[in-house]
Amino acid sequence: MRLHLKQFVTLTGRKIRYLRIDGAKKIQSDRITEYCAGNDVVLQLVVAYNHTMQARVEGAIGCVKKHSRTSLFHANNPTRF
Repeated sequence: MRLHLKQFVTLTGRKIRYLRIDGAKKIQSDRITEYCAGNDVVLQLVVAYNHTMQARVEGAIGCVKKHSRTSLFHANNPTRF
């Protein structure tokens, strides 16, 4: 499994200061913990389901999808992967 967090940092060049995660084992792995410890990223555990947080995240995902598909459409590329 690739570490998408590392890819995101490499692609954007932005430094992540905090990473909020719930107790899910697929997210809270040794690789994530080691990466965060080595790159000064603070892991913050949150409750397993927080409606307000979920709504903000889902809204942001929707915006990213819409803008990505619009960009792909104008570049004459397929809008779905």
